[in-house]
Amino acid sequence: MNRRVESATRIPGGRNNRLYQVQCEGGLTVAAKLYFRHPGDRRDRLGTEFGALTFLWDAGVRCVPRPLAAVPARGCGLYEFIEGARIGSEEVGDTDIDAAVTFLAGLHRLCRTPGSRRLGPASDAVLVPGALGRQLTERFARLRAVRDPALQHFLAQEFGPAWRQLEAGTARGAAGRRLGRAAQTLSPSDFGFHNALRRADGTVTFLDFEYFGWDDPAKMIADVLWHPQMHLSFAHKRRFVAGLLSRLPEPQALAERAARLHPWFGLKWCLIVLNEYLPGQLQRRRFAGAAGPTGPSRAEQLERARQLVAEVHVTHDRYPYLTTR
Repeated sequence: MNRRVESATRIPGGRNNRLYQVQCEGGLTVAAKLYFRHPGDRRDRLGTEFGALTFLWDAGVRCVPRPLAAVPARGCGLYEFIEGARIGSEEVGDTDIDAAVTFLAGLHRLCRTPGSRRLGPASDAVLVPGALGRQLTERFARLRAVRDPALQHFLAQEFGPAWRQLEAGTARGAAGRRLGRAAQTLSPSDFGFHNALRRADGTVTFLDFEYFGWDDPAKMIADVLWHPQMHLSFAHKRRFVAGLLSRLPEPQALAERAARLHPWFGLKWCLIVLNEYLPGQLQRRRFAGAAGPTGPSRAEQLERARQLVAEVHVTHDRYPYLTTR
């Protein structure tokens, strides 16, 4: 791609990266994404997203932006500019849930293509015994090092007891067994309608693949159910789970694993929403322009974590999203 830039307009809303609508000569409009880079974060966000979208486009998937060019030295990726509107949770319908299921089931079919072998694990993948437990322990330790009385009270008096209750209430734990490649899937790892746009014709385009890779489909399901930005109705959550179980291999084993791991992923999401307390998070928000009044406050995130802990208590003995159980 070699076009002269005529204008660049910042697109608001990003919490980790900067996004621009770039008008080029000849009437071409592209999306330019500048990725946050920090010495403490070893993830290649640009390489992962550009590689994932290239893989998907080469495989004929068209409900994602087309990758155009990558400039690793600048931490910049150029993509097809999608004309569309953000999708509020209250606007999600059955056809949208079915579109999400179709897309994720399609990713699993691509697991058999030769190019898939070159893809790495998804961010925070749970493929080996103890991976989820280690992730919880590491995230918990980072937050325990933060000097904030409200945070520490929550971790000690609310999160800690929920974690201990979950460990005491199941001999199965979160470890499980090593997941064979046949049971794995390709996952966006941060998937949902918070990362999607609705085009004028009503179709949905899915965005943000910087965490893409191989993962346990049980984690892929749990992340959609627990994500605090999703706010899906109970009926839509059930439709989503039922749809994926009907289109992924070994549905009985997957359903059992999804039910067993669901509260453990809920605990992890409690800690994820508390990232606002971590020192490096403020740098990311400032880079993206989301710090200050437009970004979530620590108090808001702490309240979200409390709500998630309460939901973990409700669901740790009963997985409510299977239509037959």
